[in-house]
Amino acid sequence: MNLSPATEKQYITNISRLSRFTGGYCLFFGTVLFVVSLVMHPTILIGAVLHLITGLLYFLLSKGIQQRSERSIAALTLFSVVLTAASFTAILYLVLEDWNIPALIGLTIFLIINLQLFIELILWKRFRRRLSSKQESQSQESPPN
Repeated sequence: MNLSPATEKQYITNISRLSRFTGGYCLFFGTVLFVVSLVMHPTILIGAVLHLITGLLYFLLSKGIQQRSERSIAALTLFSVVLTAASFTAILYLVLEDWNIPALIGLTIFLIINLQLFIELILWKRFRRRLSSKQESQSQESPPN
């Protein structure tokens, strides 16, 4: 792997795109659930609101990632881990109890996206650590003028 700022910029671009895609995914299904709640049952509105809030949070965190905010990086990492675990738990419940196929498909896609996002964030953190240690060693090797 090439240890350069250009590679780090590519990581930032990938993570930001993936975060925005996930946010769009949540906003889309939040809107669908909202419409369904108007037609079928009002309790579905809770899920719609949660999807919409989650989508907006993903968009906000992607902006923070573009600015290399440490708090956004930590928040997005925690957010992706929690939502991966929640998706996995919901999938297990649906497999053991309900077998709601559309929900299983949606949750599986969401699980895969969040898992990919988490892996990208971990790889980026490792890359940043290696890049900073490389820059420190180069600055120690070059004597001051």
